[in-house]
Amino acid sequence: MGEQGLSAIRSTLTNQIALIDGLLTRVLERAARIESGDPGHVESTAFQVNNYYSVVEDLLRIVAAAFENNITDVSRWHSELIDRMALDIPGVRPPLLSTTTAARLHRLRSFRHFFRHAYRVDLDAGEVMDNVERVRDVHPHLVADLDRFLLQLGAG
Repeated sequence: MGEQGLSAIRSTLTNQIALIDGLLTRVLERAARIESGDPGHVESTAFQVNNYYSVVEDLLRIVAAAFENNITDVSRWHSELIDRMALDIPGVRPPLLSTTTAARLHRLRSFRHFFRHAYRVDLDAGEVMDNVERVRDVHPHLVADLDRFLLQLGAG
């Protein structure tokens, strides 16, 4: 990738991490209200956890598109995208994610899948808070992985 391409991907990823940082703030603000017992606060928090993961997945897709890493199994593309981003692909790109971060993101992906298809169930406040903790836990690792990735690209 040329210098212009590196500059573009750096700017795009920096913008994406700013969105992710903002969503972390929203997740934590919403989570602080769950103890009130209002189901709306549980739903709002779950929605923000969903949004957090969705923006992270967008970041992964941006990297995949920039480096032409096509996902072949369309039935499992969400899962395969995380796994692919943990791979070092010589001559193409370094790994974006550590295997630890990838495992943590798989847990959030599972919750996002549940949340999007939870039409007939009430959200459990404890389960939502478990996923708030997952967001809080994965965030610094994700940021560190992104910083390392950009440095390895020579863009940092």
